[in-house]
Amino acid sequence: MKKRYLKMSLVILILIMIDQVIKGVILNNDIEISSNIKIEYIQNFGGAFGIGGNSTVFFILVNTVVLGIIIKFIYSQRDRVDRKTLLSFTLILAGGFSNLIDRIVWGYVVDYIDITNYFEFPVFNIADIYIVVGWIMLFVCIAIYWCKEVKITSK
Repeated sequence: MKKRYLKMSLVILILIMIDQVIKGVILNNDIEISSNIKIEYIQNFGGAFGIGGNSTVFFILVNTVVLGIIIKFIYSQRDRVDRKTLLSFTLILAGGFSNLIDRIVWGYVVDYIDITNYFEFPVFNIADIYIVVGWIMLFVCIAIYWCKEVKITSK
C-alpha cells in the first residue's frame, strides 16, 4: 500500500517539474508552434482559465483547502480507491500544486498555451490540462462505480 502512494507522489513531483520547467522557459520567450498554436506568457491573476478577479490570497486559500480535502479523502479511503481513481487524483493534485506554487512564488499563475486561432478560449497551461483531465477521469470513474452499484442493488 505504501509503495502505491510513493509512486503517486513521485508521479506528482515529475508532473509538477514538467509544468514548472516549461513555465520557466516561457517567462522570457514567446514561441509560435504553428499558425494555430502559440506559446505565449500570460499572467493569470484569476481562477481557472482567468475566471474571477485579482484575489491571490483567496485563490491560495481555496487551492490549499481543495488539495487538502483531496489528500484527506485519498488517505481515508486508501483501501477503496482503485488505480484509475488514484490516477485521476494524481493529475488533479499535480496540476493544483503546480498552479499553487505559481501563486505563492509569483502572485499569479503562468499561463502559456494560446489556441485562440482555433476558437476563442482563455490561455492555459499544462497544469490546467492535468486538472481538467483528472476531473473528467474522476467523474467517469464515479459514473462507472455508480452504474455497477445500481446494477448490483437492482438484482
